[in-house]
Formats: sequence, C-alpha cells, structure tokens
Amino acid sequence: MYGCFGSAGSNSDEAASVLYRLPEQKYMPEVGNGHIATVVNGPNVFVNGLFNGLGPKSSRAKIPSLVAFQLRTKHSKEQLIQETYTLDVRRGTFKEVKVYAEPGMTIEREIFAHRELDRLLVSVVTITRNSTSSGEREDSMLVWIDGLPDTRLLKSSDITFQQTTNNRTTSGIDYSTAVGQTNTPEVPDLGKVLPVALAWSSDVRNVSIEPGSTVTMSSVVAISVLSDDAVTALTAALSMPRGKLIQRHSAKWESYWNSGFIYVDPNENFQLAQAIYGSFYYLLSSLPNEQDPKNRFIGLSPGGLARGADNSDYSGHVFWDQDIWMYPPILSFYPDIARVVVESRTQALAAAKANAVKYGFKGAKYPWESAFSGTETSPWPPSGLYEIHVTADAAFAVRQLVYATDDKVGIIRQLKLDEWAIEVALFWQSRVECSQEADQCSILSKSDQATFPVKFDLAINICTVKEIFHFLF
Repeated sequence: MYGCFGSAGSNSDEAASVLYRLPEQKYMPEVGNGHIATVVNGPNVFVNGLFNGLGPKSSRAKIPSLVAFQLRTKHSKEQLIQETYTLDVRRGTFKEVKVYAEPGMTIEREIFAHRELDRLLVSVVTITRNSTSSGEREDSMLVWIDGLPDTRLLKSSDITFQQTTNNRTTSGIDYSTAVGQTNTPEVPDLGKVLPVALAWSSDVRNVSIEPGSTVTMSSVVAISVLSDDAVTALTAALSMPRGKLIQRHSAKWESYWNSGFIYVDPNENFQLAQAIYGSFYYLLSSLPNEQDPKNRFIGLSPGGLARGADNSDYSGHVFWDQDIWMYPPILSFYPDIARVVVESRTQALAAAKANAVKYGFKGAKYPWESAFSGTETSPWPPSGLYEIHVTADAAFAVRQLVYATDDKVGIIRQLKLDEWAIEVALFWQSRVECSQEADQCSILSKSDQATFPVKFDLAINICTVKEIFHFLF
C-alpha cells in the first residue's frame, strides 16, 4: 500500500511510500488517530473538537508540538550518503533515515499517533555509530536536537497555558504536565472556552555517541481535554516496553486494513493504488476507533484533523463533504466507525434545531459549516441562508447506515432516529411551496454553492422525498 504523497523509491514493501527529499510543508504527510493529529515536522498538534475563535473565526486551536524536533551532526552535506523519508500507511508511521560517512553513523526518527492508545503522540530516535575499522581510537561525536519549544510554559496564540509542573511516576520516571484553555468561545451566549491538558515524558537530548554504540531516545506525549485522562494515558504508555507500545499501534492499524479495502495492484496502476490507499489512510487518520464519551467526535473536515489553524484548510470545519463524499467508503469497510460519523450529526440535533429557528424555519437545519458547537461557522454569510442541502446530506448518511445495519429497529432506537427524522421532516415542510396552477409542491433549495438564490433543486427534492419515505415505510 502506498502513501498519498510523492513517488515510491522502492517496491519492496507496497505499504510504504519512500521519498529521497521532503516536499514543501503544505504537502507534508500527516499522522493521526481521530483524537489527535499533526503534520510531520509541523509546529502544531490538533485535537478533535478543540476550536478557538468566535463564530466564523473559529479554527482548530493550535497546541505546540513536542515531537517536531530535528537532529543535527557536524557532518557536511557531502558526508550524507543516504536520505530516505517513508510514510508507511499500513503501520501508520512516518520514518526518516539518514546515513552518514566518515565517521559512519545512521540516524532514524519515527513518529506516529498511537492508533489504539489514542491520546498518545510518539517519536522514537535511534542513533547508531559505526565501529572503527582501523582499530584506532576515535573521539565521541555529538548529535544536537534542534526545534524543541520551551516547555517551562507552553505558548499558543489560541490557548492560554498554566505553568508546567514536573512530576514522577511511582516507578521513578519523570514527566511533565500542562493544562490550558482556549481564549475565545465559539458561541458568545454559551461563554464556554474549551480545556486541554498535556502530559509528556522525554529523554530526547543532545547526546554524545561513541564508536560502535547505539542510543535510543523517545518522546511520548499524551493530550486530552481532561488532565487526569492525559496523565493516565501517559503513565500507561511509560509502563510498557517501547517495542510493545509500537507493536500495539501497528497491530491496530493492521486490523483496519484486514477488515477490508479496495485493492489495486501497484504494478498495474501505481498512481491509482497510491491515491486509493493514501485516501483511506488519511480518512482513517482523522476518524476515531469508536465514540469517545470524554470527547465526542464532532465530524470530518475536508482538510482532515491535522490541518485547520488560523482560518486555513477550511478551519477544521465540517461540511457536506463528510456525508456525501467521505462517508460512503467508510461505511462499506468500517461500519462501526461509520456509525460514529453519523452520530456527529444526530448528537448535534439541538444545535441544528436552534439553527433552524435562527433562519426562521421549523425542525432541524444543519449549518453549511460547523465546528465544536454545531452552530453556523461559515465566514461567507449567504451560505447559512442558501446552503440548506446539508440537512439532506446528513439524512442521506443516516439512511445509508440504516440500510447497512441488520438490526434496523435497534439502530433507530439507539440513535433516536425517529425523533431525528421528525425534526428533519419539519424543516423541509417549512420550506415547501405549492402551486395550484402547476398542481405540485416543491422544496425551496439549492445544492450549487456558486449560484444563489435558487428556488428549486431537483437533487435536494429527490433526496428529501427518499429520506421522508424511508422512515415512513
């Protein structure tokens, strides 16, 4: 399976995309698990549902990355004889390898967002110094760590952090914690800023390497909306061997690929295989393993979980892309996760009802763009008024989930879809316009965001009829 960026330098492992130089930052690969995500070497980490900013200025809140460091030696460019960067989508890891000569040294750095223990972001560094061939004594060699932020007080333009505190586990391992909250609530009437907590332990440092020796260092960071939850996740990770931690991460990713995917032989069509496998990887990287009672999944953004700061990359907002374009392949292969996607709509019913009232309608009207609160967060004013088809798109996703579920009565009861369907129907009822002359009724709607206002949209009318009749019969 190939990653979604660059071209492969080796076909020995069809799960890996290998590059010999990195692309510019906006094309860098991502690691994520649906709870947290980051762009490799990027300055920020993002958490599902953590936004800062009022209304349309709401964007993903930036958490400073503690794993985006770089390693430096005194080797010259000419002494760097091999350099590879690998996104392994089967294992969910990004790996950087640099091989130097005179003196011989190999530096490996691997980063991943733990797929099973989803509070964790991990970076592991292994430095190996070759033995001398002449038998002559050589001096030790320094490897420097660049790019680590000052952790005494974490800084972000979106979050105010309290002073970092230092702690120690019962087994004697040092770790640090920091708690903070977003600066500006999304909805002023709610007056609610959002909490975030980090707990981390790292032995990554400037290190002196002797000939014939190997040094392994790691940074383990746990991020949650609850302080106790972050500390619990970190101490659990620190209690297990490093190899076991990595093995559990890889095994969870393997379980998803073993559940099913669209297979394309890369020898027959490499670009198609790369695009399909990479697309599945990035979708799954932004989706949780299951619904999280401590941090409800708020939905999929077109830019994914690893992007969306400062009103860029759709600000991390949820659009109709989730329900119509991103959701169907997840439903086909990972129905349990598809249910979580649907719940991002059904659990936001109260916000959708309030949104309908705001625009003068009955029932539930889903916003064109939404974030933590489920209210309208689009920076383009006409969209909230005219882009009403998101309600039909959400209903389409619900309908597909019910069709794909054996226990249809059970899923309707569990997600309270009967109540949900009534509110959706009431919204469409309040949009109906009837003509005695034409002897017909239609729903005032549009799905073309480039044209407005539009009084009649065939796609929306068909979708609405299907969703209403589905629950009636």
